[in-house]
Amino acid sequence: MSREASIFNEINSLPQFGFSQADIVRSSGLQKSFVSRFLSGRDVYLKNFLQLINSMPEDFQQLYWRQILSDKVFQEPPKDWRALIQSASIKDIAEILEAISDWWGDLVKSGKFKPKDKAQELSKKLCLK
Repeated sequence: MSREASIFNEINSLPQFGFSQADIVRSSGLQKSFVSRFLSGRDVYLKNFLQLINSMPEDFQQLYWRQILSDKVFQEPPKDWRALIQSASIKDIAEILEAISDWWGDLVKSGKFKPKDKAQELSKKLCLK
């Protein structure tokens, strides 16, 4: 079952709601087949999905969007930096590498870190941007 349908069904099971499929079809103006497909967790068109959610009572909508957003937007980031890098886009990785390069160059230029041997050669190359 899709996460969206699971959250919808969970909220709809609360005592103050409990809408039947017929109620949802009637209030949304959508076809019964669409509502059935959504409630069973299958893929649906975004336009129809939004129409269905917007047809629900205001307090239902607030609970629904709060749950959707709390899981995605306010989710605690992973503590493992390797997992973050592995899930990053190529653009993000390029920005990370550039930031590391800038940091390393600034550190060497400041004299706070004095690399030896191969690291020193690499540092000099990085600082010659």
